[in-house]
Amino acid sequence: MKVWERRLRAWERSGLTIEKFCESEGISKTTFYKWRRLVREEAEATQPAAVEFIEISRHDEPPGVELVTLFGAVRLRPDFDEATLERLLNVLDNRR
Repeated sequence: MKVWERRLRAWERSGLTIEKFCESEGISKTTFYKWRRLVREEAEATQPAAVEFIEISRHDEPPGVELVTLFGAVRLRPDFDEATLERLLNVLDNRR
């Protein structure tokens, strides 16, 4: 996979068409397209999930922030402890 990642970066920098690049590398266009798709799929699969912060408020609770992650939501009160939040985010990050 790493070889193809490097090869695709070389193609992007070369300014050549795919056809000309494949000719210069001695590979078929079919192989090029197959590996480009596989490398893209791998990159997308390893991308971290987007984290979205949403302000919330309920009548019976003070306003706060809700952190929505791939693993669920975490509701934070205005007086939350930042160190605890950092530890929680590290745990969630390691679960990916």
